[in-house]
Amino acid sequence: MSLTSQLKDKNSPVRRFFSEFEDINGAKECLSLLQSALPINPSLLPVSASVSSYAYVGTTMDYLIRYMGCNNSLDFDKAIAGNILHRRGYDHLHEDYYDNLDNLSLSQYLRGLFRIGKKYLDGRAATDCKVVYAATALSVMDGVLRSGFLPKLFATFYFDDNKDLFFKDNHMVEDQVEIMTGLVLDQYIESLGGEAYIQDVLSLVDIFFTL
Repeated sequence: MSLTSQLKDKNSPVRRFFSEFEDINGAKECLSLLQSALPINPSLLPVSASVSSYAYVGTTMDYLIRYMGCNNSLDFDKAIAGNILHRRGYDHLHEDYYDNLDNLSLSQYLRGLFRIGKKYLDGRAATDCKVVYAATALSVMDGVLRSGFLPKLFATFYFDDNKDLFFKDNHMVEDQVEIMTGLVLDQYIESLGGEAYIQDVLSLVDIFFTL
């Protein structure tokens, strides 16, 4: 369920949160600030950051706003990322894009990303770097739902000689899928800006704590 639909629904947790804690004077101050000529807080991402970096900051913040608005909890089954796991099969996805034998299958990656999201969006404060990490995992799943593709890095990532440590009789359990997915996600976040990306998201989170 998108943030926009949550805001439109008078009975949604997010809408109830805003209704309960709305500060009329504060809202007027914010509106005045938005209408002023004062410069906005600059992004912490490097000048060389890609469009994808900014897009992921936005989608990740979407998840974190809903997470914070629901008292640091998230209904994963209703989240956009969760929708992809409840569909029958992956017919709309490009599974053949992930046929490199050194990588996980697309469906394994999706399950691994979802496990990472649920693991760290567990009630801890949104100021925790792990929460940003988990919300980014769900944001990657969002992109798959919309485009049918995971980022190219997931298809080309090489797990080096330690890959055999994750297998037993050519079989992988879900914990191992999560670990391997995490290795790729770590590298992908680095491509988005690494620590600068994490801190940029946290700087936006901080705005909600100071309002």
